[in-house]
Amino acid sequence: MNRKAFTERYRKAQTKPVTLPDGTVQLVRAITPGERDAFENWLTKQKDKVTDNFRAKWLSLVLCDEEGVRLYADSDVDEIKNIPGGADFEILFDDSWAFNGMSREALAELKKSSASAHLNGSASTSASVSASSTPTTSTAPPKAGASA
Repeated sequence: MNRKAFTERYRKAQTKPVTLPDGTVQLVRAITPGERDAFENWLTKQKDKVTDNFRAKWLSLVLCDEEGVRLYADSDVDEIKNIPGGADFEILFDDSWAFNGMSREALAELKKSSASAHLNGSASTSASVSASSTPTTSTAPPKAGASA
């Protein structure tokens, strides 16, 4: 694929509908390489606070509208962390994490490192977030009439 074809292929945001237990559909989007780098840099700077706002920060990056435009800005993390989303947030997190090619192994290591740091008072929790070996593909937005 040449440069023009590559750019055209990825010009429009890739989105994926996630169906929640009550049937509501929420779109999540693929993050850009720059957003991923910024997220990973943020993670490495968290040290022993790696779990502070982790899911809220991630969801602020991936929750989107039908055009793939983010619903929340980076400055909205405090708002998101206080929404009682429960199981819905876990579903949105898990699906969007996988959709973005993030590995479950990296997440497990991150959780393990974070728990160890909190138990030991250590500040060495720089788990790297690696791409999954299985590529993700974009799916079409929900059909008309589905709530997002």
